[in-house]
Amino acid sequence: MAPVVTYDHGDGRCSLTGGVVYRGTRVPEIAGAYLYGDFCTGEVWAVSADRPESPVRIASSVPNLASIAVDAAGEVYLLAFGQPLRQIVSP
Repeated sequence: MAPVVTYDHGDGRCSLTGGVVYRGTRVPEIAGAYLYGDFCTGEVWAVSADRPESPVRIASSVPNLASIAVDAAGEVYLLAFGQPLRQIVSP
């Protein structure tokens, strides 16, 4: 089976930080999407199963992204070395 999403390591991209499927309620526009980011660029994307060819960048300033976590309510947090904890919220 072919991959659903591919990731190019050009443009300073170096390491993918895998994440979680968003199941919270505070950001309905990414409900059900898989979230992932890049350690070097600080970019974070959401990709939905019904549009895997079109990942959406939801953050662009989280360098040194170490992990993506979820709380009991399904809300998502970005953890990066040397930075405060960040929660994903609607713009």
